[in-house]
Amino acid sequence: MPLDKSGTYAVELDVAMDAAREAGALLCAQQSKVSGVRHKGIVDLVTDADLASERLIADRLATAFPDDQLLAEEGTAAGEDADGNRRWIVDPLDGTTNYAHGYPLYAVSIALEVSGVVQVGVVYV
Repeated sequence: MPLDKSGTYAVELDVAMDAAREAGALLCAQQSKVSGVRHKGIVDLVTDADLASERLIADRLATAFPDDQLLAEEGTAAGEDADGNRRWIVDPLDGTTNYAHGYPLYAVSIALEVSGVVQVGVVYV
């Protein structure tokens, strides 16, 4: 699908793209010194980088859209839209196991769901 930066959700797309780029840069900078690796389930890992990436994204989204809801993989939740119909869905480090083992196959994913329909999606690899 072509990138439409002039549509209804152009501001949201710009903010999501900027947040994903910033989080990606943070992850790249921290990969050589992975720390705080722990299990959050039988096989799933979480690192300090997951949490830092999530905090960065949550801060950017909350600053730009303070009333929007946030559903993030590592548990960050914030805001509540008056109608409850705008929700950001974030995976701050998709591929944590690869990341923790030094493999460069991971991504940052950010989506905006409005009234149950995804309107914006950004994946930074």
